[in-house]
Amino acid sequence: MSVCATAALLHGAMAGCASQGARYPEVIALAGAPPSGHTRIVLLRPDKRFDNYSLSRAVIRVNDRNLGKLAYGGFLFADVTGDETVLEASARNRWYGSCALRVKANAGDTLYVDVAPRPANIAAEIVGAVAGEAVVGGGSGNAGMNEILVDKRAAEVAAASTAGGAAASAIEGAGKECGGPFRLTPIAAPAALEQLDRLSWSR
Repeated sequence: MSVCATAALLHGAMAGCASQGARYPEVIALAGAPPSGHTRIVLLRPDKRFDNYSLSRAVIRVNDRNLGKLAYGGFLFADVTGDETVLEASARNRWYGSCALRVKANAGDTLYVDVAPRPANIAAEIVGAVAGEAVVGGGSGNAGMNEILVDKRAAEVAAASTAGGAAASAIEGAGKECGGPFRLTPIAAPAALEQLDRLSWSR
């Protein structure tokens, strides 16, 4: 199985256009149909829905090869060969876990895969953040504390909250085939195309 070089070729051909937010219809029109014997896989991350990682990109790998970083409101695609393709989505750091999805399709088909936040990971991060904040924030309540100490304390609480959330997120996703902050879900063509018209190529 191999990832087709179509996306790499388009990267050079459309660099100017893509930097201005090339939309799915124009990118796919330029790409043309998948080469003979290939399946096209389109990964989309629709906007207009809750995404607590909207400021972060999902790192996408196809058969353990880096495809790109999928932005909120964006899409990526790859043309692949072979009976089975393994897709993977993760944060920039795989320490937080990753989600793998195995897909099979006939040559000439186009498969659509939705990339969305994992609810279990969101919940773990929230619980961890609250726990981290409680550990550092507990016992503070001196009314006479001066402003500098209050600011320092707030920074410590914020840091502990962030660290607690990150640790809980990583623990929740450890050892799972689909762990980490993102999940991959096959989506029907009509539902995908309804979203794709306004999504930009993440490259």
